[in-house]
Amino acid sequence: MRCMLLKAGVCGSAAVLALVTSPIVARAATLEPRIDLKVLVVDDGGPATGAITAELDSAGTPYTRVKLADSGRPQINAAFLSDTVSGRPRAKYQAVVLPNDNPFGAGSAEMATLATFEQTFGIRQADAYTYARPEVGLNYAQSPGYIGSLDGTTAQVTSAGNSGSFGYLAGSVPFEDNAPDVSESYGYLAVPLAQQQAGATFTSYVDAPIPGSSARGSLVGEYAHEGRRELVVNFVYNQYQEQYRLLSRGIVEWLTQGIHLGADRNYFAVHVDDVLLGDDRWNTSLNCTPETWTAPRAGAPPPTRSG
Repeated sequence: MRCMLLKAGVCGSAAVLALVTSPIVARAATLEPRIDLKVLVVDDGGPATGAITAELDSAGTPYTRVKLADSGRPQINAAFLSDTVSGRPRAKYQAVVLPNDNPFGAGSAEMATLATFEQTFGIRQADAYTYARPEVGLNYAQSPGYIGSLDGTTAQVTSAGNSGSFGYLAGSVPFEDNAPDVSESYGYLAVPLAQQQAGATFTSYVDAPIPGSSARGSLVGEYAHEGRRELVVNFVYNQYQEQYRLLSRGIVEWLTQGIHLGADRNYFAVHVDDVLLGDDRWNTSLNCTPETWTAPRAGAPPPTRSG
């Protein structure tokens, strides 16, 4: 009888131990990966990649730049992208910026490694500038479609863009046209593929009317496919152009899923010598600042008051 009780006690202890340890094992098996707050920028020296890099600099968001033309650049392999820290998987980058959807060429081992990395850790990729075609979830820019200058075009943030990373914009995105005889912005207007590959979707965030058609073509959109998400940008730009300045914050917000170091804010700086001196006071009747043009008057001028 004592032996039976002892055995029962041992069995009971084992059962309790199993109950205690099994959640620990389960937690270890489903351990959330660590994702470092740094962006990987693969740079081809083009203006579009440079523009996104400039926005990261302006906001104070850390990044690592790999220059494709540099013969001594690091190879983008599994060890470059991720590792394990204290038994926990770690992604060394929270987002990836590429000059286009595949700057390494067809069959590239580096591109395949990047794709696996993005799938494994849920990392997003921005294609800084690429042309419309099925490989990015779009029809070719024809029937309907447009290829050419976008100068003077007024694009629009779609409802999907407004409810997501571009919600800070009121709606319209005007493209500069500073010199009518010079093409300042070139791009592609195309509609999403009617028949996407299995499980793939394309969501346009910014679009514009396709000339000669009632359809609207995507300029910025998300291509979700094979466990990856790409931001597909179909026009070229530089960091100084108005259309990019309007969209730059949203591009970084989308890339980082709204979580990143640094901030992009609008500021209004008031200088006392610019707004409180007599020659800066506006006359609502004359529609000018009369003290700028009149001779000094004797005595002290009336004080400037607010309110």
